[in-house]
Formats: sequence, structure tokens, C-alpha cells
Amino acid sequence: MGDVIGSVAELRPAVAVAERGAADRRVQLEQFRVHESYDELSQRAASAKARMQSLAREAVTLHETMRHLEEALEAEKAPDWRELERLYKVASVELPGVALKRLDEVRVFYESVVENRRLHLGRELDDLRARLEQNAVESERLDMERQGLLKVLEGRGALDDFVVLQQQLSEMEAKAAALRERFKAAEMLEGEKTQLEIDRSNLHRRLQQDFRERKSRLDQVILAVSEAISCLYDDREGWFEIDATDRGPEFRISIERDRGGGIANMEIFCLDMALMKVGAERGMGPGLLVHDSHLFDGVDERQISRALELGRRQSIECGWQYIVTMNSDIFDRLPLSSEVDRDAVVLGTRLSDETDTGGLFGLRFD
Repeated sequence: MGDVIGSVAELRPAVAVAERGAADRRVQLEQFRVHESYDELSQRAASAKARMQSLAREAVTLHETMRHLEEALEAEKAPDWRELERLYKVASVELPGVALKRLDEVRVFYESVVENRRLHLGRELDDLRARLEQNAVESERLDMERQGLLKVLEGRGALDDFVVLQQQLSEMEAKAAALRERFKAAEMLEGEKTQLEIDRSNLHRRLQQDFRERKSRLDQVILAVSEAISCLYDDREGWFEIDATDRGPEFRISIERDRGGGIANMEIFCLDMALMKVGAERGMGPGLLVHDSHLFDGVDERQISRALELGRRQSIECGWQYIVTMNSDIFDRLPLSSEVDRDAVVLGTRLSDETDTGGLFGLRFD
């Protein structure tokens, strides 16, 4: 919007010049005399013209307000509660009777709020339409009065100059008014921008302070990620970065050198291990971590083996369960250590499509 409206610095001199020009032209009109006997008539004509211009400017504001109210009235609709019901049906969740009754009560209340809001907006629109109609009637009356006054003044040769000056003043005042409105809008936008920058700076400072107060907990997660990376790689270092920005906290895990998809997947693995470890030490978390075989796509079999052994060892030490879905041909090729009993770590239930009865929950995947 700043590019459309302009900046405060650009508009301030433009407003000053336009207001000075309109003031100079107003002085000329005040000093203008058509004829002494017709002076009062010219003042009445000028007054009628000024009032008509004021009504026209007010009409612009009223139309803008009506447009905003009509848009608000159009947007004021109750949510589609069927979407929520379909969501629960898709999730196969049966809501108890109390929850359904409560949901109906909330729906009725919300619909009444929306209806009241629509009635309020409708009344405001009716008031604006009535005001516009009153202004139109008054403007028509003033125009007829002015036309009559001008007919009386038509016999004077200076009238043309008077009308020209009046027209120039109207144009100058309209230009000055438009510039003032743009100047106000620019001031408001720049003020909001400054306030937003202050708010972001304050949030950034509060987040930094929060990081300082939680240093021990952050260090705990950082060290847990670092330990996981060390278990996976002998020749690489990695670290967990937690950065306080004016947009909130940012988290990054970096492992040296190769930035392929396999490394990125292992960064996710290390973060999962760290979160499960820290959560278990604090008595939090689901107590269960599940990884799909896609997490190990592009990863060397040696790193896959180390990752599985790390997950097994950490789940035993911290008391949570680690589940990995993996094709048997890949699992059989992994160079696991002798400490791992392959048969013991594999669940007895296997998913297979070798027979017609194979599948998952009665579904087959071709």
C-alpha cells in the first residue's frame, strides 16, 4: 500500500503546496465583487456551492462505509458444521451424546450471534442509505437555489471570472483534500509499521531472555542431538542450532559435508532420538516412536545399522518402545553388531502380499 499511497515524506510538501494554492484562490474569491448590489447574491451562491461540495465529499465517505458494511454482511456466515461431523466420521470417532449435545448448543449460540450481527449491520446500512437520500434531496435543493441566483447574476460581465475562480477553488480544494487523506493513510501505515517493528524487537528480546533462562534445558537437547550424531558417524561432526529471531525460534540440525537426502533424513532421526530421550528423562512424551523405512532412503547400510542399534539401546535405557517398518530383504543385509539378536527384535506379525490373505487391516496394496 505504501507504493500506492506514497510516503509521509513525499506527501507532506505536496499537501502544503496544495493547501496554500487553495487558500490563495479562496482569498481572491473573498475579495471578488460582481456588483455591490449583487454581493449578497454571489455570497449565497458560493455558500450553496460549498455546501453541495461538502455533501458530495460526505457521499463518498458514506458509499465507502456502505461497501465495507456490505462486504462484512456478506462474509458474516455461520461455519459449515457438516465439515466437523464429516471429519469425525472420517476419523472413525463416535462422539458421545453429551459432546453432540454440547456441539449443538455451541452451534445454536454461534448462529444466534451471527444473526444478531447481520441484523446490526443491516440497520447500519439502512441508516446510511437514509442519510444518502437526505443528502441527495438537500443537494438538489441547493443546486436549484444556486441556479436561480446565477441567473440573476448573469447580467454582470464579471460573473464569468467569478465562476472560473469558483471552479478553480473547487478543484484545488478537492486536490488538497485528496492529498490530506493520502497523507493520513501514509502516517497510519508508517505508524503501524513502526509499532510492528517495536513489537517484533520486544518479542525477539523476550525470546532471547527465555533462552538464557532455559539454558540448561536447551543444552540438554543440544547434547542429546550431538550424541546421536556421534553414534552414527565417526568422521563427521554435527550440531543442533537454536536461534532466537524476531519471527520466533528457529531450529537447525547440521551434519558436516554431504547435504544429500540421506544426511537430511539422519538429521530428522537424531532430533527424534534427542526429543525421546529428553522427554523420557522429564517423564513426558508418548513412550513410543515409529519410523517408516522411507526415513532411511539414501542412507548407507552402515549408518542404518547404527541408527537401529542406537534406537534399540536408547529405548531400553529410557523405557520407551521403538518401532521401525522395513522390508525383510533390506533388514537381512544390514551389518548389525553381534549384540543384536535379529530374531528377537523382529515382531512376530509380518506384513506380506505373498498370499491372497495378506494385507493390512483387510486391505491389499498392489
